[in-house]
Amino acid sequence: MLFVSDGNTGVLINTAPALGTIPPGSQIFPSPFTETPFAVDATGIIFGSADHGIAFDDSTYSVNYSLGFNATPGFENVVTPSFGPVNAATPVSFPIEEGFGFLPDLWFGGVRGTGAALGQAGVLTVTTPPSAQPGPVNVKVIQPDGTPIFDPLIFSYGPAPMFVNGDTATPAGGVTSDIIGLGLPTDPSQVQVTVGGKSASVVSAKPADIQGIYFPFSYPYPVVDVKITLPPGTGDQDLQITTSAGSATLPKAIHYVQSVTDYKSSDKFQAVVLDHKRNQLYLSAGDHIDVFSLVTQQYMNPISPPALNGQKAFWGMAMTPDSSLLLAANFPDGSVALINPDQPSSATVVQVIPSGTFGNPGPERIATTNTGKAFIEPKSFQEAGCGGSFYELDLSTLQVTAITYIPDFCVQPEGFPMAASADGSKVLINTSDISGPQQVAIYDVASNAWSSNFAVWENFGPSAAISADGSTFATGSGLVDSNSDLLGYLSWQDVFESGTGFYLPMEKVPDGGSLVFIPNASFVDIFDLNHGALLHRISLAEQVPQVTDAMVLDPNGQTMYLITSVGLTIVQLGNAPLSIGASDTFHRSYGNHGYDSWQWVPTDNDGKRQRFTSDGDLCGS
Repeated sequence: MLFVSDGNTGVLINTAPALGTIPPGSQIFPSPFTETPFAVDATGIIFGSADHGIAFDDSTYSVNYSLGFNATPGFENVVTPSFGPVNAATPVSFPIEEGFGFLPDLWFGGVRGTGAALGQAGVLTVTTPPSAQPGPVNVKVIQPDGTPIFDPLIFSYGPAPMFVNGDTATPAGGVTSDIIGLGLPTDPSQVQVTVGGKSASVVSAKPADIQGIYFPFSYPYPVVDVKITLPPGTGDQDLQITTSAGSATLPKAIHYVQSVTDYKSSDKFQAVVLDHKRNQLYLSAGDHIDVFSLVTQQYMNPISPPALNGQKAFWGMAMTPDSSLLLAANFPDGSVALINPDQPSSATVVQVIPSGTFGNPGPERIATTNTGKAFIEPKSFQEAGCGGSFYELDLSTLQVTAITYIPDFCVQPEGFPMAASADGSKVLINTSDISGPQQVAIYDVASNAWSSNFAVWENFGPSAAISADGSTFATGSGLVDSNSDLLGYLSWQDVFESGTGFYLPMEKVPDGGSLVFIPNASFVDIFDLNHGALLHRISLAEQVPQVTDAMVLDPNGQTMYLITSVGLTIVQLGNAPLSIGASDTFHRSYGNHGYDSWQWVPTDNDGKRQRFTSDGDLCGS
């Protein structure tokens, strides 16, 4: 409820309805979730941030509330059925738990329903008005005392797919994608899907379990998740979904990458590094390092670096910026091997972590600079907290220096993400807590100094990635500049992130610095750094393991080299996505539609133009 007062005297002028919503299948008692006002215009329209949308409340729409009628219910209304054909009237019912004590007025979009009646236990039945416009509509229930009940998008004229979770796939198909939409049945036998004219197998259809991180922690629309298995295809293809209520199409919704090729290996890889100069990959594989030629597309003779104490299990690796040396961390040996890829038999080894060090840590990750230095991150399975050490190795003198203190940074003995820019000008480290505030530190080679930030929040889990020129820094979901100052965050979008768990700590930024690639066990996400939005989710048939570093990109971000359950998987995207600026427009208008005194445009959390608006009165893009 809105209380409108005189700005000079404070005298109450009138009361008016305020937007309140309850997520489907949820209970909020004693009142719905109401918006937070943030502005008002000269006509009395109040603008507020609502659950996944913007609320527009008309403070001049005066309602004198009466006692003795039903108040706004604590349970969200559901409509059965929740969809019907375009240009047809559909009988529906509102079987809410409390029932209705008095016959209300009902509006579907901007048109009143007909034949409203109350049945046993207050079950409300009504016939929807026909509509020539396909898509979902808001339903408003107006109690006799003027109390409004607002149910966003709970009835749809025909199917209304909203977005695809897993929009990018291999040309061979066979991977799954999820169509999230309104007006869809939960019986998979009643749903047919085609991609580029080819039939896609419908695996399941059920209410989408989308969980938010803020109250009320649920999705406000009664969306259904239709899981499909994609057919083979190429390029960008339309997705069409058909039900008994009609058909709807998402143009060019499915993107097929150029190729996905598996190169099987019996070895269990721990990390992968790209050698731009020699056009080959190095994959640490236990007691040796496999070499894969990108020219011949085959494995070559492996490298067997030396060890100091007879123990070999190579983990993280790094190339020097001039590509003259490959450095490999030998975890149980406490050493780092220095390898000339042109003469691997001449490799040498340096003790980095002294034998008997408390916690028994081993070297895990390596980052190199353009001044002949290498930073080595150790990992202990016996110790956690702060007060650990990491190491600096001078590649010319082979002197090792322990680093125990960086201002405002917790050196964790259990290890932490670390990355260097390809030009060797910057090194990024980040604490490894999976959520909450993280500590970030950046080493600038030119000034030989660290900068830090102890309050960068993470929703994706910890990671560290730098663009080739050292201009873009990603710390999981956080984005910082070269001074460790916060720039912003990649968006945690509940419609895409619910149920996926945390990402693997191996994200990468290609040379352009405008994209972030983040792997998960069964997919790789590509984010737009300029807008923080998810651009594409590449579904994989293979599984990406939790290892030291499972992914490396070519400089242009057109090819991904992945350690997977089958060995090495190379994904050719064809063309890397673009991250460009955008010009958005917004238009609103108000009309006289009976009780239609407030409107709402939903947002889908991904920065894309909306596909539907509330009641036809409000449109946004």
